[in-house]
Amino acid sequence: MNPTSHREHYLGAPESYRLDQACRQLVDAFGAHVFLCGSSLERPDYRDVDVRAVLKDEDFARLFPPNTNTYCISGLWSLICASVSLNLSQATGLKIDFQIQSWSEHVKHDKRCVVLGWVMPRQQPEEIQVDE
Repeated sequence: MNPTSHREHYLGAPESYRLDQACRQLVDAFGAHVFLCGSSLERPDYRDVDVRAVLKDEDFARLFPPNTNTYCISGLWSLICASVSLNLSQATGLKIDFQIQSWSEHVKHDKRCVVLGWVMPRQQPEEIQVDE
């Protein structure tokens, strides 16, 4: 990529739109930020699309208490992540790797991300000011 040009990501426009729309449900469900991260931000030959729902540390710990007996965070975490990955893949046509992360874990690993599913509050016509 030309160092003077900037691309937000390498997803196609229709896929990007569908992903953003599908992630609105995640924002509502988790009350969390949802981000596009990983190789799809860096290069056109990405393997999969990394999507992360990032919860406050205390919310993450409440939902997924530490589990030292297995390789994964918890069975619930695995089930949610796999189910949401499948749902987002079907909604977008993309190979999605969805994970729920705590904020501290997220800032350790994901340096560059793009916000997904964020809806700008709508203004009522009487609230819009036009400079004359």
